[in-house]
Amino acid sequence: MGYADSPAARVLTKSWQAWLRAEQDSASTLARADARAAEAERQADRIVADARARADDIIAAATTEAAPTRVKAAAQEHPPRDGRSTTAATCTPWGVCSTTR
Repeated sequence: MGYADSPAARVLTKSWQAWLRAEQDSASTLARADARAAEAERQADRIVADARARADDIIAAATTEAAPTRVKAAAQEHPPRDGRSTTAATCTPWGVCSTTR
């Protein structure tokens, strides 16, 4: 009986195969985690872009003569995606506006 047929060689081969499977599993787990992280980053970028667009519209609307109407319209046109209430603006006749949630 040679070494390749010995119990030690079989144990070593099974250990190596188990290690190889574990390495492959961890690599695929890491790849899935990377994919989830990339998707989360893309989603965060979309949320930030939407928030910036909404803020820009509200700021632009607040700097015009028809501020109360345009701020309300801009807030309704770009509602938050996470279910929060929209921002309401209160403006004085001379154009000073404050926002509340």
